[in-house]
Amino acid sequence: MHSHETFCADLERAADGDHAARERVYERSYGELAELAKAALNRGWRGKVSMSTIDVLHSAFARLVGRAKVEQRGRAYFFGCFAKTCRDVLVDHWKKKVRRDEITLITELLGDEPAAFDPVQLDDLLCRLSEHDPRGATVATMRIFACMTHPEIAAALDLSLRTIEADWAHARLWLQQHFS
Repeated sequence: MHSHETFCADLERAADGDHAARERVYERSYGELAELAKAALNRGWRGKVSMSTIDVLHSAFARLVGRAKVEQRGRAYFFGCFAKTCRDVLVDHWKKKVRRDEITLITELLGDEPAAFDPVQLDDLLCRLSEHDPRGATVATMRIFACMTHPEIAAALDLSLRTIEADWAHARLWLQQHFS
């Protein structure tokens, strides 16, 4: 069995409660997961939340492994979902702190310069966007919170590069128009 097939089989077994399979997924993907968690934290959260890269990684992994359908879509899709789950972990942690300070997210979302805004507001905007453009919201999440490139997103979602570029352009425009 190829490593991709083994990974997907282990994801499926982990979803069924196989602890050993869960550990194999964690061990095989730790480096990539750590990079995604670190990228999410470095998007303006570091120093603003009391979570380390390892905290984000562990929380997101615990939430994600075992979800239905993740294992059926494969390795790239799993990493894309992990990026969104990192965002969810950070936003949930922020909400629990009940702080409404602005965080500078380092992104080209509103232009070439980093823009400061409330992470809960961004999360709300992404949720609203997902109501009418779920794929665009997913692409935006992967760009903003996981620092993924268009080719990486295309691979994760099994879509063409041109589709991802169009989705990002639409999502970015929508977010710019709705950002207050």
